[in-house]
Amino acid sequence: FYAFAIGLAFAILTVALIAKPELLGDLREAAQARYGVSTLRNVDVEAALARLESRMTEAKVYRDENLSLETLAELVGLSGHQLSELINSRLGMGFSRYVRERRIEAAKELLLKAPGQSVLSVGLETGFRSQSSFYVAFKEATGQSPGDFRRSRGRAAGVQALE
Repeated sequence: FYAFAIGLAFAILTVALIAKPELLGDLREAAQARYGVSTLRNVDVEAALARLESRMTEAKVYRDENLSLETLAELVGLSGHQLSELINSRLGMGFSRYVRERRIEAAKELLLKAPGQSVLSVGLETGFRSQSSFYVAFKEATGQSPGDFRRSRGRAAGVQALE
């Protein structure tokens, strides 16, 4: 039943987008209207973005598997609503996707820099709760498993080193 319901919903969405391609634009406008009354009016947005980047790059807070919007907002000096609006409006994605992408970028780097480290330990070190959540997120973002990514990039680096 669930598979049928999901398939039906996907089919309806596909037909709707084919029939009315402007729906995506309407959805984008609706998301922007959500923040019609901005919570960032009295916030130095550029400074807040710099603090966010610093916490993610230097402090590597994405490594905390329990990282929440409220916790990160506190570290950046904003309310949860303000940080949510900042990430959505300025970075074009939601909080969960933002953190997941930061974790995946860190994992890609670690997979290549530490070839002796297990894939599981790379996933756990970069903030994923389990091997399965790491594999699913990594494959969704890159189109390949972490092990395949490491092997394909390792071969490419080896070929470049020989040239």
